[in-house]
Amino acid sequence: QINGMTIAAPFNGGGVSISGGRMTDCQIMRNTQGGTYTPVDGGGVYMTGGTLERCVVKANNAGGFQRGGGVFMSGGSLLNCLVVNNTSLSQGGGIFMTNSAARVIHTTVYGNRTASRGHGIHLAGGAVSNSLVSGNGTAYQALGENVAMVGGTFNYSATAPLLPGTGNITVEPRFADAAVGDFRLLPGSPCIDAAAVITGITNALGGTGRALDGDGNGSAVPDMGAYEASTSTALACAFSAPTNEALLQLDAVLSAIVRGPVTNIVWYGWDIDNNGAWDYEGADKASVSHTFDTGFYTVKLAVSNATEGATCVMTNYIRVAPLTNYVVRTGNNSNIPPYDT
Repeated sequence: QINGMTIAAPFNGGGVSISGGRMTDCQIMRNTQGGTYTPVDGGGVYMTGGTLERCVVKANNAGGFQRGGGVFMSGGSLLNCLVVNNTSLSQGGGIFMTNSAARVIHTTVYGNRTASRGHGIHLAGGAVSNSLVSGNGTAYQALGENVAMVGGTFNYSATAPLLPGTGNITVEPRFADAAVGDFRLLPGSPCIDAAAVITGITNALGGTGRALDGDGNGSAVPDMGAYEASTSTALACAFSAPTNEALLQLDAVLSAIVRGPVTNIVWYGWDIDNNGAWDYEGADKASVSHTFDTGFYTVKLAVSNATEGATCVMTNYIRVAPLTNYVVRTGNNSNIPPYDT
């Protein structure tokens, strides 16, 4: 067993090869596996057996013909892990899975990219369950391919577009702040208490127990993804919209979600473009309507009761695409959403 290590390398060579045993509470980041003459898969992890538990696999790269920017799996299990911001030129920006022995359980997969198929997961075999695969590939999730499912099974998990399987949903997960790496679930997230109970899984990434009563309905059911939400002991807020992606223009209805011991809200404030000025505010603004033109919009909500306040910021929550999208061919990463110039 390996526990609590950080494995990082600025040069080629990948991070870890696992055929058995267990790694827990480790970080595997900034590793590269690549080159035409080194056809070994897995930018961060090459896995044929064993277990990776409560680990973060971040910013790894599989170049050349290698598959699985973060993790290549032909066996073994990812459990309560976070797989973020990995890249691959071949299949599986975050994870490439093949063989029925591969398992991904209670794992959050976000911000990964590939030049081929399966920005989040390329699922050629194995099983994904109780996981959250969102925000991978294109900025417009309705057009993206978080999961390329050509085999295996996918159950009790959230992704877009919706995949066949039992208990799957296609939703905005409502992360606390994905832009700064906070992938905990906000109050009211449809991923809370939406997973299946798996015997023997008693904790989550970050040290919380699993399962907890995250939606406050009196029943403790596990959440999808790596983290487990608990019932709020202080005022907390989030918001949702029936539709948050559109072409050219979006008439959106934003509705506040409030959790905590005291939810008698006396003031709501909405900053539609997070510019520091309230666009709508007052005691009657639990829900507001707004027309968004082409662009990406980070929305902020603030609420207060008689004794305390809470805020929520959702980065690029509203995404309105132009008719024509442009690309930058110089490779200098100067492309800026919504790619309309």
